[in-house]
Amino acid sequence: MAAPTATTETVPPEPEFRRSRRLQNLPPHQDVRVQEQTLNGVKIERHVLYDNERKNVIRPYAEKALNVNLENLHPGRIIKVVDAYPQTNLEVHPLDRDIGHTKLAGAIGAKFRYMIVVWRTFNGVAAVPLYTLKEAQMHEDRINEFVSITTNATWQGNTPWAGMPLLMKTNQAYQLEPNCYADLSRPHWVSKFEKIIDDVGHIDGGEFSKLIDLLEVKEMEYRIGAFDRFSTATMTELYEPQEAHVPKPKVRHRDDKTARMEKIRFTRV
Repeated sequence: MAAPTATTETVPPEPEFRRSRRLQNLPPHQDVRVQEQTLNGVKIERHVLYDNERKNVIRPYAEKALNVNLENLHPGRIIKVVDAYPQTNLEVHPLDRDIGHTKLAGAIGAKFRYMIVVWRTFNGVAAVPLYTLKEAQMHEDRINEFVSITTNATWQGNTPWAGMPLLMKTNQAYQLEPNCYADLSRPHWVSKFEKIIDDVGHIDGGEFSKLIDLLEVKEMEYRIGAFDRFSTATMTELYEPQEAHVPKPKVRHRDDKTARMEKIRFTRV
């Protein structure tokens, strides 16, 4: 697979270019321009505030991907997307332009994160985020919300509740750690208008089947726990779980379904 590539071009806006209220009444030497960038085959449209005297971009303020092909985001695909989070670094200045801001929720930061696509929606996909070993060194109950995933078939992982780690194949052009954790507690929704890099790697159909089974196991735990919160001294409210495979430590699960599904291959279009 080819390494990531990027090209950038800044062009003046169309006469009827839409802009936000905060960009009204600009000084005569400033205007809003469209900056087009192609990153690893994904075309990005970015609206920027441009200084015509200094001939430079003052700041970007909006962007979207134009040609993300959802057909390439098949189940089991490993992608690289933006993951937003609250800015909790007390050393960051409130007016630091490297972080985003909202008026009500406070400062917001963001970083690229690798994720595994689990299913598709009309305008995007749901994906399970991946974390490194260092990031996942935490409370045992929190660890039990993860499943280990690796490129090394001999690594036994650190999530014995989930059995042996899932196996993945990755593109060496990206620096995805060979041993990671997939967080089953919080699948993300990714819009097709976001900047998505779709050739990071994949898990095959058999591994995907196990991932969904494990995701269902955790979802069932959460649902049962939620229903139990409605229990009283005289009545226990139950959520009846569906059947799923029971993972065993140091045993790589395999059945007829995983054997069938692992033979399915997807091609980029």
